[in-house]
Amino acid sequence: MSLFTELKRRNVFRVGIAYAITGWLLAQVADVFLENFGAPDWVIKTILLAILIGFPVALLFAWAFELTPEGIKPEKEIDRETSITPKTGRKLDRAIIVLLALGLGYFAWESRFSGRAPEPEPETMETTAEVAKSIAVLPFADLSQAQDQGWFADGLAEEILNALVRVPDLQVSARTSSFAYKGTDKPITQIAVELGVEHVLEGSIRSSSDRIRVTAQLIRASDGFHLWSENYDRDVDDMISIQEDLALSIATALETTMDPEALAEMAQVGTRSIEAYQSYLRGLQLKQEALSTSEGTEIFEQAYAQFEKARAIDPGFAEAHVQAANYWKVELSPTRTDTGSSGLPPMEMLREYHESIGLGIQNASNEADRVRSLADRAMVDLRLNESRRLFDQYLELRPNDEPTRFELVSVLAMLEDKASLREILAHWKTKGETDNYSANAYINEAYRIIDPSEAADFGLKSLQRWPNTTGLVY
Repeated sequence: MSLFTELKRRNVFRVGIAYAITGWLLAQVADVFLENFGAPDWVIKTILLAILIGFPVALLFAWAFELTPEGIKPEKEIDRETSITPKTGRKLDRAIIVLLALGLGYFAWESRFSGRAPEPEPETMETTAEVAKSIAVLPFADLSQAQDQGWFADGLAEEILNALVRVPDLQVSARTSSFAYKGTDKPITQIAVELGVEHVLEGSIRSSSDRIRVTAQLIRASDGFHLWSENYDRDVDDMISIQEDLALSIATALETTMDPEALAEMAQVGTRSIEAYQSYLRGLQLKQEALSTSEGTEIFEQAYAQFEKARAIDPGFAEAHVQAANYWKVELSPTRTDTGSSGLPPMEMLREYHESIGLGIQNASNEADRVRSLADRAMVDLRLNESRRLFDQYLELRPNDEPTRFELVSVLAMLEDKASLREILAHWKTKGETDNYSANAYINEAYRIIDPSEAADFGLKSLQRWPNTTGLVY
């Protein structure tokens, strides 16, 4: 009798399959419950090790022993004529079916409640002006037990979005548009229709004192198919590499035209210091919070403190310098409601701005970022023709950066170049059919340039789509 036949007769294969499924279920349940109870990592590792060690033991036991009506006996003592292994095998088959059902049930539960993409609803895909290479980055869900990692969840999503904006042939939904869906239970397909994109990135984070788990899925909106998904379970010290890996993997999955060197440059966060990067992400979250609260001035100052901390830790962190400069730029804008926290005279503010933006230019990791900061500095200094030339140069490199296009509009307005303004307004009006940011930008400028009634009509139409958008209401 061959070894394979004997293994089959003794139900060794069935025992192995049943053990593997049971072990997997135990590991998943233990992972969920232990994480909710805040158990240290070594507990789940010990359980996994015990399950792995038990596998060969179970196989050896199935080979050497047999279950009989009188109990468990060594196989060598069993008469083949009276053996009940066929009956035992049928019982194991039924047990395996039950275990598989439990496994599928757990998988369905995890897909619904653990940050995975919900099942698509095809009926929401009615009318859309999708662009083949277009994406919305939704805010990541904070699934940490203490719910205190929102700053990292938001910051990670925003940094991925900022990286993807650098891809020339990829349309990226603006932050204000995609982040409006934070906490929503709408299906991915419906969100994609409303944003006018073909792909959606969603994810979640779980974090403990020294470990971080990031789950991300890139979903094709037309059919809910996962083009790419990844789970990162790493030390907190790997936070930067997680963000870079995510941005690079998404751009690659969408088959962008960038060469490998350009893709790698696109994904870089600008610092290798975890502490500086964490302060920077906290600053980004506070900055966005300041724009949506009546206490914006105080919170904006807190954001600036985080950017100052980041650039003090890593003096070569260009984007931290740029964000610090932006604080002083806002302080120099008397029409803003979130100004006045520094108390410095204007010339001192201007000096602080020039110091920060100069370091941003000096430490820029690529030509596009350097040109962007040069254009911003020229605008603040009212060297308007130079600023316009530099903004145009930047937008040729990164044509999908709408916030920068909004800055260019300010320069064009001061230059009274209404022909160029109308071109940008036409761009925003078309894009504003599905993009919240573009709709806001159009409304903010259109009534100054074209018939105010036409601008108002567009605004009222946009409010039907986004009824709680402060900028549109204003």
